[in-house]
Amino acid sequence: MREYGIIKIKTVSQHKNVFSIFALLLILSISISFISCGQPEIKEDYVKKAYELRLDGKVDEAEALLIDIIAKDSTNAAAHYELARTYYHMSLGMGDAILEYLQKSEESINLAIKHDYDNVIYNFFACRVGYLEAYIAMSGDEDIARRKLNKLRKLYETVLEIEPEYHEATLYLIEAYGIVPENLGKDYTAAENLGMEIDGKDRIWGAKALTVLRSKAIDVEKLWKMKLDDFPDNPDALEELGKFYLRENKTEEGLKYLNQAMERDSTKTYIYLDIARQYTINALMDKSKLEENTLLVEEVINKYLETNPIAPLKAFAFGFLGNLKLKSDDDDGLLLLGQATMLDKYYSRFSVMPSMDLFVPPDEISHNHRYLFRPM
Repeated sequence: MREYGIIKIKTVSQHKNVFSIFALLLILSISISFISCGQPEIKEDYVKKAYELRLDGKVDEAEALLIDIIAKDSTNAAAHYELARTYYHMSLGMGDAILEYLQKSEESINLAIKHDYDNVIYNFFACRVGYLEAYIAMSGDEDIARRKLNKLRKLYETVLEIEPEYHEATLYLIEAYGIVPENLGKDYTAAENLGMEIDGKDRIWGAKALTVLRSKAIDVEKLWKMKLDDFPDNPDALEELGKFYLRENKTEEGLKYLNQAMERDSTKTYIYLDIARQYTINALMDKSKLEENTLLVEEVINKYLETNPIAPLKAFAFGFLGNLKLKSDDDDGLLLLGQATMLDKYYSRFSVMPSMDLFVPPDEISHNHRYLFRPM
């Protein structure tokens, strides 16, 4: 370095050294940034892997992988969410241990929300857990049931604070306020206000709200036919009208509209399971037609299986049909239950198919509405 007055000038060799050091630091910085940016993607890949294992019926493997992910990074909200869904999935097949696994699910989803508090996906799933806890509580102590339902309402209200246009959450909240008994916190005014609000945003969802709130005071058949005049071939309207006819034992009309709904929307294959459930209700109400209705259930279940459902839903379908066959002393029932267990030992033992909230991809908002307190 040479000095000319007060100005210091570096030589060429010194400039080269400075440049080399700068270049090295730049490379290190880029490398660190790349590793840092890439890490969350790697974590998400592992969460997705756990999700895929569960969809293949490998629920224990999914649980183990998620626990390992969380052990390495306890702040991974996506892993906590997927673990919550895994425990919920397991609870449906646990019989008397259902509440233990629901508690685990609740703890996990609370941790997911703690680390990503305004994530609408996580908050919405907290409602799913809260609903099942409330539903179970409604058959027991009144005070506990009231507390659970109040908590459920607050959970749905939180979702709507995050995403006011979430129509599924609005309709669930309408049910939680509007159709529970008075002693469990019914607030019909709140439910009606929500109904008017959703009707102003979407007329199909508004009609759904109306059937929840005034099913005995309105002509449901006429309502949905009017909606189909306004919105021709709307798959939700077709489904609603078809299910109305099924509930009224107008099977031929019901199947016509339900088949049209499935043709218009390929995601509505769950309708086959709803049809099977209605046939089962008919069979149990009239034992003289048990064999006839069992054959109808089997036919519909086979149509559902042709849609190639994921392992947990395929197992549910086998279990559903197996239990019905056992009621008519058909030994094939045991075989079907064995097949269900091989596919997914935690398959749902409930008579209603498990919520599709369990099976949407981990980063996807669920738009799979099923009424909370209505069979279908």
